[in-house]
Amino acid sequence: MRIKGSYIRLIKSIEQVLFPDRGGKEETMRNNFLKKISLFAMSLVMVFSGFLPMAVYADDGVPDLELASSSKSFSGYYDAKFKTVEMSTSVTAVYVNDQQLTQSDQGGYNLANDSYYVKPAGYGEPVIQFKVSNLSADDVVKFKNANATYVFDVENPSAMFGDVLEKIPTKEDENENPTDPPQEDLTMEGHTAGMFDISQYYVTLDPDTKVPQVAKLLVNGEEYTKTESQYSVFGKIFYVGSDNKIWIGVKPNDGATITLKDSEDQTIGIFEKKSDTEYETKSNTDPEAKELKVRIRGEFEAAVVGQK
Repeated sequence: MRIKGSYIRLIKSIEQVLFPDRGGKEETMRNNFLKKISLFAMSLVMVFSGFLPMAVYADDGVPDLELASSSKSFSGYYDAKFKTVEMSTSVTAVYVNDQQLTQSDQGGYNLANDSYYVKPAGYGEPVIQFKVSNLSADDVVKFKNANATYVFDVENPSAMFGDVLEKIPTKEDENENPTDPPQEDLTMEGHTAGMFDISQYYVTLDPDTKVPQVAKLLVNGEEYTKTESQYSVFGKIFYVGSDNKIWIGVKPNDGATITLKDSEDQTIGIFEKKSDTEYETKSNTDPEAKELKVRIRGEFEAAVVGQK
């Protein structure tokens, strides 16, 4: 176990006040004995009163995870409160069952479905907020850091004042890799909202868990601008709604290719428009990401451009 240095300094300050060293061999021995007993008891009181939180750390300084509480908010997202800020800020990924959630830079009512938000150190309690459309008692929530993946069973998915998750997790088998779930077949469908000249066009994905990850949209290789409001969708602009609809300012022509990418520029899917409602899935990977290697055998001569 490792106790933060500020707490150690506090205990030492109390020690100097209670047990000043005035000299003398017998008095020094008696004081040393009383120090050990009293400071041990004092530490236990501070730990169990919640004033001195303690965490178990791995050799690399990354803490094991344990929850202090968890609850559901009136806005539909979940608050997972960890015992220390070192625990919450060490988390690098969150899963519900084997579905990885997308990290968001906004929490609270701004949090979209299938995403999570880590409250930064110094901004209140050590909390991670996450939001999914449906959470049942048969589900598990996983938090991953550099040590391991910690699996918390769902205790009461609708608890606003109790605990949604069990406080003590189990560690996932290291041979399991939740970051590589089975590849799902992704399909796209087109829709028209409204009537005549005021109609708007949007597409949906199945499964729709990929929609919150969409950061870029390209039509025939031309990148459209992403906006944060549906009312700003016109021309070569697109908007990803919280209802998992992707609104497009200009309806693509039949035969057009739509490419969706995430914030890391990785391709989510490539689709060819067959009609206003029908799309054909071309690929779930980026064809431009393929690497071509050429091996040249034999001898050849070359000149540097501009060589005299």
